[in-house]
Amino acid sequence: MEKGRDGAAAPPLKMLDQYRRKRGCAANAVLVAFIVTVPAMAILFGARSSASALWIGSANASRLGAHDRLLGGLLADDGFDERSCHSRYEFATYRRNAGRKPSQYLVTKLRRHEALQRRCGPGTAAYSDAVEQLRSGKSHAGAIGSPECRYLVSISYQGLGNRILAAGSAFLYAVLTDRLLLVDPSNEMGELFCEPFPGTTWLLPPDFPLTSYTNFSIDTAESYGNMLKNKAIDAASTTAQQLPPFAYVHLDHDATVEDKFFFCDEDQRVLRDIRWLVMRTDSYIVPGLFLVMDFQEELATLFPEPDAVFHHLGRYLFHPNNHVWGFITRYYDAYLAPAHQRVGIQVRVFGADPESPELLEQITTCTQKENLLPELLVAGIEPAVPPAASARSFPKPFSSPRSSRGTMTGSRACTGSTRRPAARRWACTSPATRSTSSSAPGRTTPRRGRRYTC
Repeated sequence: MEKGRDGAAAPPLKMLDQYRRKRGCAANAVLVAFIVTVPAMAILFGARSSASALWIGSANASRLGAHDRLLGGLLADDGFDERSCHSRYEFATYRRNAGRKPSQYLVTKLRRHEALQRRCGPGTAAYSDAVEQLRSGKSHAGAIGSPECRYLVSISYQGLGNRILAAGSAFLYAVLTDRLLLVDPSNEMGELFCEPFPGTTWLLPPDFPLTSYTNFSIDTAESYGNMLKNKAIDAASTTAQQLPPFAYVHLDHDATVEDKFFFCDEDQRVLRDIRWLVMRTDSYIVPGLFLVMDFQEELATLFPEPDAVFHHLGRYLFHPNNHVWGFITRYYDAYLAPAHQRVGIQVRVFGADPESPELLEQITTCTQKENLLPELLVAGIEPAVPPAASARSFPKPFSSPRSSRGTMTGSRACTGSTRRPAARRWACTSPATRSTSSSAPGRTTPRRGRRYTC
């Protein structure tokens, strides 16, 4: 006789139902790895302590007039001091394409969620009541305060890319379940980005009662998976009065089968009645949310184009603060603005020598072999700079102590050197303009004379 989820013998019909449930939940637990396009942000670290804060002036009227600064209604038109976050409305002026237009339902839902963040966020009576309930150890059913104010705390850890994906995923789950999102401010999340919600903060206050929440792991007794395993909660029979004051949701790479019951409809109905959820993930869990049947209709209305979910969430949530935006715009103006084509390459290296010359050679050889980057040519004449760029005085781009080794920026991009040789300059030509003949060794004549700075 097979056992039910609680370990007891299951009748045939119940056993069949549980089998189907486990099969369905196992499918929901398969998290598809998506390649996502993050808006053009270069977050550069290093000599932060010595770099002065930069205030970037507003773009000129003609430039702004040609772009949709509100991104099709994705961004709120009021409630923000534009001077406090230049990137929010200037970002669109740096994009060649307008991007996809959000659904009207998504726009409406975001405005409602912003209102929820203001009603229930830090500094409100509702938030104070919820914190007191958490301290008391009472369940949501016996707690005081507004029943509509429920909270999701997103733990920030791993690299910046993981943190962005985790926060974006948590935000979508918060929108789907009408929870207020609070982001762990550690790991520089509070130092890199502007506040996304007008009139409130998305950063978890430092007096949060669960002082050790950043150390929650797969072994935490309050994790939803462990509470299921230890029979502290039963998705089929636990009442609201029996629920804990909070639950930890462990959706990291090492999540157990019980942790992944998070993606099951019956378990979502239990989690809905727990006032505080603390979530840890280093992945993009949005594909798993699409497999929850209770969410599917709402998601289809929010995102008629499912592949555009992160496109909209990223442009709504993640706006570099003025300090970081200064580095980004200076680097863009100095190196990227004159380019006709841009190719982004992400390199992830693990091991003792992440800046090995052999690795750099492998990357450049591969990109040239596959025609992803133009070939390097030795030229006697420095490439011409467009008049608009040459008329401006650009500061040196922000650089870290590693900028002189193994980087792919600067005037000798593919060799890693940031210094210009006195006797010659490096230039690049696109594959379409490569020379078929040369008048002298080491010199070539492009077909149409086009060149790109490298």
